[in-house]
Amino acid sequence: MAPDHLTDLFETFSTLRKYGLWLNPAKCAFDVSSGRFLRFIVHERGINVNPKKVQAIIYMQAPRTVKDLQRLNGQFAALSRFLSRSGDRCLPFFRALKNPKDFRWTVQCEEAFGQVKRYLTNLPRLASVILGEKLSVYLAASQHAVSSVLTKEVSGEQLPVYYVSHVLNGLEERYLPLVKLALVLVLAPRKLRPYFQAHMIEVIIDQPLRQVLSKFDVAGRLLKWSVELGEFDIHYVPRTAIKTQSVADFIAELADSGNGSPEQTEEAWELHVDGSVTSSSAGAGLVLSAPDRRSFEHSLRFGFRATNNEAEYEALLAGLKLALEMQVDVIHVFTDSQLIAEQLGDGYEAREPTMARYLAEVKSLASNFSRFTLSKVSRNQNERADELAKMASGLDHGNRSGVKDLPFRTILVSSIAPNEARTMWVQEMLLFKRNGVLLDDEAATRRIRRTQAWYSEVNRRLYKRSFSQPLLRCLEPGEAKAVLTEVHEGICGEHIAARTLAYKILRQGYYWPTMSQDARTYVQRCGPCQWYARTPRQPAVPLSPIDCAWPFAQWGLDLLGPFHRPRGNDDTSSWAWITSPNGPKPSH
Repeated sequence: MAPDHLTDLFETFSTLRKYGLWLNPAKCAFDVSSGRFLRFIVHERGINVNPKKVQAIIYMQAPRTVKDLQRLNGQFAALSRFLSRSGDRCLPFFRALKNPKDFRWTVQCEEAFGQVKRYLTNLPRLASVILGEKLSVYLAASQHAVSSVLTKEVSGEQLPVYYVSHVLNGLEERYLPLVKLALVLVLAPRKLRPYFQAHMIEVIIDQPLRQVLSKFDVAGRLLKWSVELGEFDIHYVPRTAIKTQSVADFIAELADSGNGSPEQTEEAWELHVDGSVTSSSAGAGLVLSAPDRRSFEHSLRFGFRATNNEAEYEALLAGLKLALEMQVDVIHVFTDSQLIAEQLGDGYEAREPTMARYLAEVKSLASNFSRFTLSKVSRNQNERADELAKMASGLDHGNRSGVKDLPFRTILVSSIAPNEARTMWVQEMLLFKRNGVLLDDEAATRRIRRTQAWYSEVNRRLYKRSFSQPLLRCLEPGEAKAVLTEVHEGICGEHIAARTLAYKILRQGYYWPTMSQDARTYVQRCGPCQWYARTPRQPAVPLSPIDCAWPFAQWGLDLLGPFHRPRGNDDTSSWAWITSPNGPKPSH
């Protein structure tokens, strides 16, 4: 017998004795390798289904009455944690029970009954979990039901832990496929809450579910689900090869055969970029073309010295920012720079720090598109972008119409370093919204996951959703201080109080987490506010009333005098003596 087993028994028996509980010895078993517990067979390798429960269904005849079908559904419910996609398998039985008065055992019910019997002959073994282990969740959705499976990886093999299924009602059947996946992701922690609270969960999915739940314009239902999921440590991971047959059988295509026409592929915008460097200046040119043959041309002159590769990267970054501002979703980039094409294709390694920062910034911008592709073309196929770049970097600048200035490097303005993100809350949230990057601080990670549903990135800026106002722009500490100064003592400043100052900034469309505290501190340090502030006249502490020591008792005071000095300097005869009315007079 293992020492831990004896310790557990001692603790269990002590608890039973403390609360006066009794056990039936006939139903107890100690120091066994396997046994029956809660209608299941539990052993060191996991949990197996009770064979008697399975045999009862396999040898059961087809139901003839409503009670027989209800009894069958109850038996399926007892085995639901072992049944993959039980909602789809048992759907004909549920439909037959919708109208009990007109009960009919249809051909679809008979076929489903036979399929379930064949499936019950080879039920999977469920794995047991240990506190703190990493678990994975696979999601599936069909037209009438949604399902999920919680898995655990053991020796390179993914073993199921629990199956969850839900039959959609009339309204839920009209959800979009991604919304159905979000629904089953919310239903899984509701049913398996202890697993989600004690473990890190990886959602294995090949759909942009995280982006859908984090969009600022999602419906109220999705926002509520996103806030509910923020409680748990959930990570979204792209789906790779399935390592277990039981999990592979669970995965189904998301195609919805009964919902309208197939999805049409969106046409891509084309972006041609090029850079040009001379001995005295540098510039970039870009041409953004829409699918309907509309084109937008830009020529940029740099206010800093740059190499050829840096100019090519600056042109690419400027083009991607322009595409994002125009809300382009699918883009195809053409460049004649072999270095950029190879570095983005992981053919070349960015060894120089400057090139590495440019590459990271391009990848960050590219992640905002649903589809991003880049192709290497010859200079002849990139003529217009080359002409715009040479126009910006030319020596003759008499005609500067159509040429814009770029005074600073892009990577110095918009790059986000990991060490800076630890002290800048806006950058922390942007790192998570863009790439799912979290900090090492566990408290900050929980805060970001809990509140990320209220934030969204629009045109490379972070905004917060408000209840009764438009989106609020999130400010860094330096920007917040400038806004406080302008609103409090600027041109229209009135040196208002701290609470009013915070509310006024909020109504102007700005937000940061500590705005109320910062407004209070700013007003307290404002010289004119403290100099001309109203002096409080009330006491520092509440007044304490003095109650009478005796009912109807009163204090009185009489003024005696003046006293004339008698002859012989007799001082004692001129004193006032206080006595009770019926008491004895004082003796001299």
